[in-house]
Amino acid sequence: MTEVSIRGLRKDFGDIVALNGISFNIADKEFVTLLGPTGAGKTTTLRSIVGLEKPDAGEISLNGHIINELTPGQRDMAFVSQHYALYPHYTVFDNIAFPLHKRKFTTAEKKEKVETVAKILHIDHLLQRKPEKLSGGEMQRVVIGRAMVRNPQLFLLDEPLSNLDAKLREELRFELKRLQIDNGATTLYVTHDQVEAMSMSDRIIVLYKGVIQQVGTPKEIYGFPANTLVSGFVGSPGMNLLEVQYSDGFLMCDGAPKIHVPAMYQAVLKTGSYTMGIRPEEVKVASAGAADIWNSEVYLVEALGHEQLVDFKIEKLRLRARIPAYPKVKVGENLSITLDPEGIRLFHPDGQLVQSQ
Repeated sequence: MTEVSIRGLRKDFGDIVALNGISFNIADKEFVTLLGPTGAGKTTTLRSIVGLEKPDAGEISLNGHIINELTPGQRDMAFVSQHYALYPHYTVFDNIAFPLHKRKFTTAEKKEKVETVAKILHIDHLLQRKPEKLSGGEMQRVVIGRAMVRNPQLFLLDEPLSNLDAKLREELRFELKRLQIDNGATTLYVTHDQVEAMSMSDRIIVLYKGVIQQVGTPKEIYGFPANTLVSGFVGSPGMNLLEVQYSDGFLMCDGAPKIHVPAMYQAVLKTGSYTMGIRPEEVKVASAGAADIWNSEVYLVEALGHEQLVDFKIEKLRLRARIPAYPKVKVGENLSITLDPEGIRLFHPDGQLVQSQ
């Protein structure tokens, strides 16, 4: 059983605050992802947990025991980085077996452990090759295998797929999640790729400039972003954000007809300014009899095979929509669009999500 608790973790590098007192928990067998852009503090968090960085403040607990003063070797964690870091003169077998050399295993036991892990990772046919004969995806599997063979208490993965091409990333994304489920490994995964985070995680921690913005399931993060920063970062493309005024049951947007405020906000809004967020898939081409119609001009079209990304122009406004591939739309075409009221999210002037009733 492995449970991790981080409390008030802070790390400074000179005048730069890398981590500003962050706190979170990881439950046993949970797959948690730290998601954020470059410079958010993701890698610093991992390095602090594994013992490669000494935090300036805060506590790191493993199974109820504070481990701040333990060395990396005493923490029994596996750290996998985006760099392959294989021993070039060793075979795949010896690279995977390396962590076992200082442990009391017989030769037969080591062989069994390595072959089991290699089979799980589909690299059992490569055990006698050296790294120079491997592809990027195969090398990354060897690195992951070297971590798995130890059977550590906690897996820490720092953007392990970032150096791979799109097809390999997709393949290994699903394999990593399958491995985590099959082995019940408690995992903290770091990425700047929101697709990886959304598809693999039990929970996501959105980190920005050393501050946690939101913690939740992928569904919660995507459907109810805690603030406008999360709404724009999560989703591809991110949420449309429009400045609106609320008064007498209606939202008014510069240059566009007013729309009815969604039912979930009717009892909580006060007259004033808000930011309205709407996901591209919640922007619809209006059907006959639809309410709150906006007349628009097609400004830009990106054909993606099974769907179209369309930028609509409404006076001074721009609104991006994700609509079916057919019927095809053309730049300059005039279309009526409507916003799904269930998809509308409202944010306060400070960017924080308005809590609905």
